[in-house]
Amino acid sequence: MQTFNIEKNETQCVVTWRHHSGIVVKWLIFLVFWSFFCLIPLDILLNGDILYGISLALVGWGGWFFVLGKIVNAFFGKTRFMLDSNGLESTWTCLSLKLEKRITLNELRCFSTQVNCGKATRWHRRLYVVCYTTDVGYLTTAGFLTQSSKELDDLCKQLNAFLETLKAASSVDAP
Repeated sequence: MQTFNIEKNETQCVVTWRHHSGIVVKWLIFLVFWSFFCLIPLDILLNGDILYGISLALVGWGGWFFVLGKIVNAFFGKTRFMLDSNGLESTWTCLSLKLEKRITLNELRCFSTQVNCGKATRWHRRLYVVCYTTDVGYLTTAGFLTQSSKELDDLCKQLNAFLETLKAASSVDAP
């Protein structure tokens, strides 16, 4: 499920979204089966092989916490774009984690979408911020090809139109 919240006025455009996907169910099933693997080192430790048991426990619990982190990210992760006369400020937050990216207005070229196909029925649709030096991609939609593609294309059109308005107002030229 993909929903964009767009708040726009004359000086800035703020876009926020959360990414929920059906993959969470697969992660939960994997977590249940992986939990069984996390109990195997306990049996090995009880039989006396301490080094082997601890190494298996580290791998087992490391994988368990990694998948748990993916599930928490799917439920609580949020991305926020703020496009204004200073450029683009991107913030991704998940509980207490926060990652920020800043791109100046003269560095921005446009916004576009790209579809990355994995399997025949699985794809990832990304929102790309096209810059003059390096492009930045954000995973925004995962699922089947008929899901949310129009919504993401409309978002790109709105962001590109607002970017052109900002560039015209500040008369920023390409480097």
